[in-house]
Amino acid sequence: MDKGLLGPGLLALLLTVCASARAECDLKGTWINGVRYNMTISEVASDGRFTGVYVTPASATNKTLVESPLSGYQQRSGKPTFGFTVIWSTSATITSWAGQCHDLQGDQKLLVTMWLTREEVATLEDSILATRVGQDVYFRAK
Repeated sequence: MDKGLLGPGLLALLLTVCASARAECDLKGTWINGVRYNMTISEVASDGRFTGVYVTPASATNKTLVESPLSGYQQRSGKPTFGFTVIWSTSATITSWAGQCHDLQGDQKLLVTMWLTREEVATLEDSILATRVGQDVYFRAK
C-alpha cells in the first residue's frame, strides 16, 4: 500500500500508453506496486472470486517480510474492474482496493487502484484519524 497519491500527470502518462482492450486481463500471478510491495493472486474462479497474499515489510524499520491474506472479486470483461480486501497480519487494520486492469503496449498489464484503509482506534474522537485513502498502480512481476 503506497502512502502517497500518484500524481495526476504520472497517472495520465501511464494511461496514455495503454493499448486497446484484449479479450481479458488475468489477475492471477504476482503484482508489484510503486513502493515494491507485492501481492500474489491465486487462480480466479469462474465467478470471479480470488484469494491470495499481500507481502509487506513488518514495519518501516523492520525489513522482515510478512504475508497477509487477501480475497476479492473480478468482473469478467475485457478491461475488468475488481476489488479485494487485505486483513493485515501485523495490526488491527483492514484495507480494501478497487481498480481496473489495463493493457500496456506489448503484453504488459497495469492495475490502477484506489484504496481505503481503516485502523482500529480506542475512542470515537480518534475515529476521524483512522481512515486513509490513496492510490496504487501495480505491474506484473517478471
